[in-house]
Amino acid sequence: MKLKYILILVSIWMSFNLNAQELRVTVTVSAPQLTNANQGSIENLESTISDFYNNTVWTNEEFEEHERIEVDLTVYITDDPSPTNFTADITFQSLRPVYKSNYKSPILNFVDKDVSFVYLDNQPIQNNSSSFTDDLSSMLTFYAHAIIGYDYDTFAPNGGEEYFRNCQDILSRVPAGVVASNNGWSKEGSQYSRYFFVENIFNPKIRNLRESFYEYHRLGLDIMNKDQDKALAIMTSAITTIETVNKTFPNSMILQMFTDSKIDELVQVFRGGTKGQKDKIYKILVRVDPARTAQYDKIKQF
Repeated sequence: MKLKYILILVSIWMSFNLNAQELRVTVTVSAPQLTNANQGSIENLESTISDFYNNTVWTNEEFEEHERIEVDLTVYITDDPSPTNFTADITFQSLRPVYKSNYKSPILNFVDKDVSFVYLDNQPIQNNSSSFTDDLSSMLTFYAHAIIGYDYDTFAPNGGEEYFRNCQDILSRVPAGVVASNNGWSKEGSQYSRYFFVENIFNPKIRNLRESFYEYHRLGLDIMNKDQDKALAIMTSAITTIETVNKTFPNSMILQMFTDSKIDELVQVFRGGTKGQKDKIYKILVRVDPARTAQYDKIKQF
C-alpha cells in the first residue's frame, strides 16, 4: 500500500515538473556606489528577482528541465536617492539551443537604461500579466513575456504573438502617472524603450523581420550540422529580408536588437560561407549597422 502511495506521489511530481518553469534566469544585482540603501537590500533584491523568474509558470506549454530558456539578467544600480528608490540599467540576455549541437544562439540582448523603481526590503514581486500593482513587478513581467515571445518566434513563424500581446496588455495597464515618471513606458522617452518595443513588434513593417527570425534559426541554424550549404543559403536569404525591412523602417529598435545580439554569431557563421555569400552578407550588415563595420570586416578575413 505504501508503494502505491509513493508511486502516486512520484507521478504527481513528474506531472508538475513537465509543466516546469520556462525560464532559467541567472540574476546579478550590483551597486558599486550605494548612498542611502544598504547592501542587505541589494542582496534581497537579487534573490527576490531570481525567485520570481525561476519559480513562476508563464505558459501552458510543457517544458522539460533542459528546454528552459536560459537568461542572464544584470541589474546595475546607478543611483539610490533613498533607501527604497533606485535607478538602474537592466540588461537581459537570452539563449536558444541549436538542434543537435552544443551551441546556444543569443536571441535577446537588450539594455533598459535609467529604469526607476521602488523596492522595499523583502517586497514580493508579482506576476502582473493582468493588472498593475507596482512598476518593478510590471517591468519584470513584461520582459518575461518578451523573452518567451522572442524564443517562440524562432521556432514558428510569428510564434511569439501571444506573449507579445501580453507585453502590449501590460503596457496598456500602466497608470498615466507611472508612465509620466518612468520613460520606459512612454513614447516621450528613448526610442529604445518598452513602449517602442511593443510599437515595433506590431508594426506591419516589422512583420517580415519577425518571420525571418524563424527562417534564420529553425530552417538555418538548426540544420547547420546536417546540411551546412543549405543552412547558409537560408540564413543568407533571411539576412536579405532584414535589409529590406531596414529600407522601409530604418534604425528600428527591433532591428538594432537583432544586430546587438547576433553580431558575433554572424561573423562566426558566415566566415564559413562562399565568397559570394560573404560579400553579400558583409554589404548588407555594414548598411544596416555601419557603426560596427570593423567587426563585420572579419567575415571577409576567412
